[in-house]
Amino acid sequence: MVLFLLLAITIYFSGCRRDVVDKNAQVVKTEPDSNEVWIQSNMSFYPATITVKANTTIKWTNKDTQQHWVFSDSDFTVNSQPLDGGLSYTHVFTTVRTLYVFI
Repeated sequence: MVLFLLLAITIYFSGCRRDVVDKNAQVVKTEPDSNEVWIQSNMSFYPATITVKANTTIKWTNKDTQQHWVFSDSDFTVNSQPLDGGLSYTHVFTTVRTLYVFI
C-alpha cells in the first residue's frame, strides 16, 4: 500500500509544471506604479490624471522614442530637462495636488 502511494505521488508530481526562473531576466511592467506617469507614443500619457498626496514623489518616464519634457504652467518648480526615450524625471510635491497630464 505504501509503495502504491509513493508511486502515485511520484506520477502526480512528475506531471506538474515546473517553472524555470532565469535570475538574470528583467521584469517587464505593463502599467506604471501608483506614483508614476508614463509618457507614451502618440503623445499619450498613462495615467492621464493622478491625485498626489503631500510629500509624495511623482516619477515621469518617457516610454516613447521621441524626446519629451515635463513642466507645469502653474508650478515652475516642475521643469525637467528634455527626456530621451527611457529616461525619467522625478518631483516631490509638498502639497496635495491633482495633476492633469496633457500636451
